[in-house]
Amino acid sequence: MTADVSPVIILGWRLIGEVCDNAEVLRGYAEGLCWHCVNEVDNGQYWLTPVGDWEAVDWKRIFAEHVPAGTRFFFVPERLMQLWQEALGTQIEVEETRNYWDYIISAERLYDMSGHALKHFRNERNAFEKAYQYTVEDFSPAIFDELKEFHLRAQEDIISRTEEKKTADYFEGALPFVLDSWEEYKEAFQHLYGFVIKVDGKCVAYSINEQVSDSYAIGIFAAADYDYKGVNKLAYWVDAKRNLERGIKLENAMDDTGSLSLRNFKERLCPVEMLKKYRVTYLGSDESPKRPTGESPTDHE
Repeated sequence: MTADVSPVIILGWRLIGEVCDNAEVLRGYAEGLCWHCVNEVDNGQYWLTPVGDWEAVDWKRIFAEHVPAGTRFFFVPERLMQLWQEALGTQIEVEETRNYWDYIISAERLYDMSGHALKHFRNERNAFEKAYQYTVEDFSPAIFDELKEFHLRAQEDIISRTEEKKTADYFEGALPFVLDSWEEYKEAFQHLYGFVIKVDGKCVAYSINEQVSDSYAIGIFAAADYDYKGVNKLAYWVDAKRNLERGIKLENAMDDTGSLSLRNFKERLCPVEMLKKYRVTYLGSDESPKRPTGESPTDHE
């Protein structure tokens, strides 16, 4: 599973209008699939990856009946792109989008931090533990206010360093949305778990995962205060330890949003796999539906 079809992220897309001023997200249902259409001020209209059982549907018929020619799909996982190529052939154009590839990391390897590749991580974690007295607290409503305050400060730094401003802007608002909507959407958030690291009672790092199967999780939110050297390495170690305690063997560390520094860091996590994603444009067929730009996909259920 790519991070883009995580239940929490899908909920965030549905309600993105509450946290992002320059986009409108419309939701529709057809053929047992959930569809999202995004209208952005600067980027025009595009659709997101449909959510559902990709292997069980007739894509050629679905595109001909529901998808207008010229529709662009963002964040399309490699497997779905391959299914579309098989069904649609030259009716689609495919563009690789490296900035959105997901990093899949091994919890056991990060916990052990053995070998030359992770020596730097191990040394910085040890240095942090020697330099600071710290505590680790579970992610819970009791710490939501201070967590939100720390998150917003940390995101300002991320936004200043990334090329993918819209993606970073979305995640700036996504965690506060989760925290503020906790009671209303508690059922959707029930698989979230994580922790904060504190020094002298001050939050200096956090990690929040979403468990999506018995052995797989998505590292959906994380940040660290880089004034505390090594705290991010400690956070990855604590995260790996807690994942293993839950039976989680693999974690999706999400993408790097085009930040070269973040890409370098995540590549040094020694990912066991990269989940590739693409931008796909549907060129259409003679049977393709026609509709004015900006019309909601819900009108074509």
